[in-house]
Amino acid sequence: SDLAGFMIHRNTMIATDDALLMGDHDSCKVFDGRTGKIREQITVPENITDGPVWKWMALAGGVLYALVGPTEENDPVIRGSREKAGWPWADLGDRYNGQEYAWGLGRTLVAINPATQEVIWTYRSDEPIDSRAMCLAAGRVYVYSPLTYLAAIDTNTGVELWKTSNPEVLQAIGENDHAQTAA
Repeated sequence: SDLAGFMIHRNTMIATDDALLMGDHDSCKVFDGRTGKIREQITVPENITDGPVWKWMALAGGVLYALVGPTEENDPVIRGSREKAGWPWADLGDRYNGQEYAWGLGRTLVAINPATQEVIWTYRSDEPIDSRAMCLAAGRVYVYSPLTYLAAIDTNTGVELWKTSNPEVLQAIGENDHAQTAA
């Protein structure tokens, strides 16, 4: 798989005792921990999603959870000089630091058995889910659609346990900022 240009600054890498799972622009590659060779690729069936890109993933209790969605623009490959501190975000220009392009958004959350690649359940949102605001905790996947809703999805069933569009809750989360900096 050619990963040049794939935005890697997202939660799509998981290390296990014997493998590295890495989601990318078309699948989740399972790399052998000793050899580094790809053992297998896990894909999400086309008929349940609006794109193959892995935006976020987590592994718990032998189940792989992933947010997948539309294809994204490739990034320029930037090599840092190590002369200044931090990531070279400034070299990306206004493309990622402004409102021009938002990456990491998807509408399909899936639970997959990584041993069989069987899809256990699917949760589909009408609105885009922001992968930067996702969390797996206490048997729930928490999802956030910017300025629209916050919800909790049951990890066993994919059923929405609760969902709120309460303005006070959304205001407490804050504005939808596409910036890649802490400023």
